[in-house]
Amino acid sequence: MLVNSAVWLITLYGLPIGFNQASICNTPANTFKCEQVDVANGGGFHITSISISTSSNSYVGQLNTTMTELYFPQVLTIVISVNQYNAYNINLLDYTKNLPKYSLVSIPTFFNGSRLVTLELGESSLANLVIPSTTYLPSLFSLRMGISCFTTTTINLSEQSFPNLSILDIKGKEGNFPINIGVSPTIRNMYASTSSTSTINLSFSNTSTVSEMIFIGSVTLSPKDLSLYPSLTSYNVRSSPNQNNPFPFEGPVPSNMYQLDLRNQSISGTIPSNLLANNPYQLKLLLQNNSQLVGSLGQEYCYISELHIDLTGITSVPDCWWCYYTLTQSLDLQIDSTTLFSYRGNYVITGDGIGFGAGTTSLYLIEPNRKLGGKMNVQMGRSQNISLSLTNSSSDSIMFEVYEMEFSVVDAKMDLKDNQELKISFIIVNPNYPPNVTLDSNRLSFKSYGSSNTLIYSIPTNYILKSDIPSIIVYTQFQTTNITNINAIVTSVVMEPTTYPPKYIYFYGFFGNAGARVSINNTECTVTLSTLIVRRCEFETVPPPSGPAFINVTTDNGIFASSSLLFIPYPPPSNDDCMNRTNNCNGHGTCVNGTCQCDDGWTDDCRLKNEKDPDVIFKPNTTSPTSTFSYKDFIFSFDMVEIQELDIDGNVIKRLESNSWLLNDRSTNDLVSLSYDLVSHQNDSDYSLLNVTSIVEFSNSSRSIQFGDDIIQLGAGSIKVSVNITNWPFTSVLSNLRVLFSTTINNQQSIIGCDDSVNTIASFEQSLNGDSIQYLRVVKDNVQFFGRFIDYCLSDGRKTYSKTQLINTTVIDQDNSIALIGISLPQSQSALLDPDFSALVIDRESFGSGGCNGSESDTKWKIIVGVVVGVVAAAAISVVIVYFVRRLRVHRILTRKPVEMNDRR
Repeated sequence: MLVNSAVWLITLYGLPIGFNQASICNTPANTFKCEQVDVANGGGFHITSISISTSSNSYVGQLNTTMTELYFPQVLTIVISVNQYNAYNINLLDYTKNLPKYSLVSIPTFFNGSRLVTLELGESSLANLVIPSTTYLPSLFSLRMGISCFTTTTINLSEQSFPNLSILDIKGKEGNFPINIGVSPTIRNMYASTSSTSTINLSFSNTSTVSEMIFIGSVTLSPKDLSLYPSLTSYNVRSSPNQNNPFPFEGPVPSNMYQLDLRNQSISGTIPSNLLANNPYQLKLLLQNNSQLVGSLGQEYCYISELHIDLTGITSVPDCWWCYYTLTQSLDLQIDSTTLFSYRGNYVITGDGIGFGAGTTSLYLIEPNRKLGGKMNVQMGRSQNISLSLTNSSSDSIMFEVYEMEFSVVDAKMDLKDNQELKISFIIVNPNYPPNVTLDSNRLSFKSYGSSNTLIYSIPTNYILKSDIPSIIVYTQFQTTNITNINAIVTSVVMEPTTYPPKYIYFYGFFGNAGARVSINNTECTVTLSTLIVRRCEFETVPPPSGPAFINVTTDNGIFASSSLLFIPYPPPSNDDCMNRTNNCNGHGTCVNGTCQCDDGWTDDCRLKNEKDPDVIFKPNTTSPTSTFSYKDFIFSFDMVEIQELDIDGNVIKRLESNSWLLNDRSTNDLVSLSYDLVSHQNDSDYSLLNVTSIVEFSNSSRSIQFGDDIIQLGAGSIKVSVNITNWPFTSVLSNLRVLFSTTINNQQSIIGCDDSVNTIASFEQSLNGDSIQYLRVVKDNVQFFGRFIDYCLSDGRKTYSKTQLINTTVIDQDNSIALIGISLPQSQSALLDPDFSALVIDRESFGSGGCNGSESDTKWKIIVGVVVGVVAAAAISVVIVYFVRRLRVHRILTRKPVEMNDRR
C-alpha cells in the first residue's frame, strides 16, 4: 500500500520515477526519502519525507482512480510546489487521511484558489512555518495555527492572500523564541496564546475591523492605542506570566466597547486617566484580583454598565455605585422631568445619577445613570401616573406622569369658507397633547376638540390654497404622517370563498376618495364595491389562474403593486388522490374533500399520534425567544434571526437583527408564559417607533387556541410562539416584511419502517401547490423534529396569504447544515400567525410496506412537532435610510443533561 501511494503521486504529477520500491527510494533529488524506522522492534523501510518540485512533467501512466487515501504512516514533511500533470478534478487534501506523523512546514500551493473556509494547522505544533507570498485562499474565513517557538518565526497574512479572513487564532507552543505576526486588515476576531516563555507580537496594518481580542500569556499589540480600533467591542487578557505588569494598552477604549476583562493580571500602577474619554456607556469593566492596581475612580465611572474592582488597591469609587448597590449613602440624583412621553408604551427617563434600572423590573438600562427605558400598558389608559423606584429601595419611589403619544389619522377636512379651520379625525390620539400640524409648511395652532377623536386646528386667514392636493403633515417627536399625499395602500387581501374558485376578492387598505382601478396579473377586474378602505373585485365566470398573483391598484394619488399579498388557491385534490398519497390517511382518518380528516389525537396525514412523552422537556430561554425541546441528550432550537424589508422585486432593502431582548415572565401554575421585548434597536432613531414583542408559552396540559375563525387544538406539552411587530418604518408602500428563522437540519436522514425498510425523509416538504414550505422534518437517532408552516396569516383580522420559503442552507459538517427560513408578511397595520410546538409519536407501521407484527416498543418512534411561529406586524409609512451589519446565528445539535420545565432561571 505504501508503494501504491507513491505511484499514485508519481502518476498525478507526471514524475519520471519508476513504479517500484527501488526507483522510488533512490530518486536523485530525494523526491521520496526512505529510511528504516523503529529498528529495535524490527521495523522496515518507510517513506519519511516527500518533496515534489520540478519545472517539467509528462504523462507516465493512467491514474488509479480507485485510490481513496494515501498511506504514509512515517511521513514527517510534505512539500509540493508543482501543478498536477493531468487535469484531474482532485483535491489532494481529500486523500491525506493516514499521515499520523506529518508536520506541515508551509501552506501547500494545492490549497490555492480553493473554496476552503476553515483551516486548522499544527495540532502538534508547526516548526519554521512559511506562508508563501503566492498563497491565495479567497474563501478562507477562519485560520488557526499552533506554532513551535524554537526559532524566531515571522508570518505576514496579507489581504492579497487572505481577502476574507475574519478569525485568526495563533497558539505559541514549545520553545522561547518570539512569533511575529503581521495581521491581515480584514481580521475581526483575534485570539493569541502562549504556553511557553515565548512572546507573540501582533502588528495590525489596519485596525478598523477588529471587534474582539483575547490574549493568553505573553502577547504584545501594535499599535497599542485602543482608540485606533473603532470596531473593538471586547478586549480580554488572561494568564499573563509576569508580575507588576503595566497597564496593557494606551489611549481611551472605543465608544462601543462592551467588555474590558483584565482580571488576575498582576497589573501595577493606576488606570489611564483617559480610559473612558469616549463615553463607552455599555462597558463592563473587570479588574478583579489586581492588588497592585491603585488610585481612585472619578465621576466618569458612573456612566459605564458594570464595574468590578474586588481585590484591587483602588481606594475610592463614585457615590453612584454605593447608592444603588449598598444604599449606605443618600441618593443624589437629577431627573430632567417627571412628565414623560411614550410611544406604544415605551418611555425614556433622562437625568444624571439615575442609576442602572435595578430598582424595578419595568425599567431597563439604556445609558448608565443618564437614560433608562420603561414600558407601560397602554390598555390601562393613554395618560397614567406611574410610581417607580430607581434603586433597590421602594421608599425611594418617584411619581411620573406618562402620556402615550401614538396617533392614527383617518382623514382631514378643510373649511376655508366659514371657519378657516382644519378638522382631523383620528382613530387614536392623546387629547392632552395634540399632535403638531403643518398645512403647506404653515404651522397651525390647536383650536379645540371636536367629537369622536376629532381635533380642530386654526388656518391663518391669509392662507391661499395653491393646489388641489395640499400638503398636510401631522407629527410628534415620535411620529410623522402626511395625510394628503398618501398613495394607495393594500394591507390585506381576502377571498370569498377562501377555497377554489373564489367569486370575490376584497382589497383592504387606504384608497382615498377617488376611484381606483384594480388589476390581477395585468388583467383589470370588475370593481363592484368601492370605499375609502376597501375595493372588491367580482369574477362572474373564470377566476384568475391559481398560484401567486401580481396585483396593481391605481388611483389619482399613486399606484400600489405587490406580488406577495395574493395567492389564488389550486383546485382541491380528489379523495382518490388523497387516499393514494396518504395510504388512506394511514388507517387513522378519512379523506374528505381531498385532505385527511384525522381521528382524535392524530395529525400529519394521520401518521403522528399526539401523546406526551415524559422525556420531552421544554427548555425556556431567559435571553431570547428561542423555541427549544430536549429529548434525553438531544436538543433542538428554532430561533428568530432578523426582520427584513423587501422591495417589490424581493430584494432586501432593510434588515434588523433580533439579538437583544428584555424578558417579562408572566407564567402561572399551569402555563409558562415568557414575553420578550426587542431592545437592541432602542438607540437607533430610524427605529424609534418600532416595537417587537415575542411571546413563548408552554403547558403540560392540552388547550385550545383560536386563530381567526379556526380553533387549533394543542396537545399536552405544546409550545405556542407569537411575534408582534408594530410600526415598522417602511421605506416604500410597495415593500413587505420577511421574518427569518434558523434551525439545524440533517444533510441526509431516514426512518426504519416496521419491516426494516429504509425510508428517506426529506428535510422540507412543499405544499400541494408547490409554492410554499409546509413541513420541516429533522430526524436524529429515534427522534424527529416536525415543523408545520401555515400558508396564511391574519392581516388586519383577515386571512391573507403568507409564504414560507427556504432562503439558504449552510453546511456545518458532513452530517448537519444550518437552514435559514423566511416567512413573508404583507405591509399592514396588523398581521398575525399563531404557532405551536408539540411532542408526538410516530407509528412505524406507517413506514412499512405491509402488516408488521413487531412489539409496541418497536413500532413507535418519538417525534417532536412544531407549527411555525406566529408573527404580528403593524406598519406606519415613513422614509428612512438605515444600515445594519448582519449576523446569522448558528444552532447546533448539542448533547447535554436535560433540565426540567420549571427550571427557568
